[in-house]
Amino acid sequence: MLKLLKVVVPALLLSASVSAFAATDAPKIGIFDMQQMMQSSPLVDQLNKKLQDQFKPRQDKIAASQKELGDEINKMNDTNSKMTNDDRTRLKNKIVSDRAAYEAMAKSYQEDLSKAQNDAMQKLMTKLQSAVSEVAQKDGYTLVVQKGAVLYSDPKSDVTSQVLDVMPK
Repeated sequence: MLKLLKVVVPALLLSASVSAFAATDAPKIGIFDMQQMMQSSPLVDQLNKKLQDQFKPRQDKIAASQKELGDEINKMNDTNSKMTNDDRTRLKNKIVSDRAAYEAMAKSYQEDLSKAQNDAMQKLMTKLQSAVSEVAQKDGYTLVVQKGAVLYSDPKSDVTSQVLDVMPK
């Protein structure tokens, strides 16, 4: 009898837990396509335009500095043999000085651009997270994952367009 109870009780507990698990709803999973959002969101376009407008003058200044440096190097190469030693030394010193200024300007530009891009991306991700949460709560999703993180998903589980509709324009 004791032997029978040792087999029957665990079997009853197992069947009860399977029944309870089967009675609960399976999680509803949504898929979000980050690449589609980056290509089609007006907010992303707006942020890109803002960054471009903000950094275009510096980018133009760097390009002009690079061209001037190139012109100086070409002048040195073309007229080196016709120059006096003093003129050659002055031009070499100017090239070294201009190259250092150009490199410092380019480095500063790249650091500032990178920081601004990171700040913009952080703001975008905050808005995206809010939009995804709103869609998930409204439509009963328990989990939303990026499209690139899954090997297969039913197209009906794609919530990208709903999220884009909710995101600020």
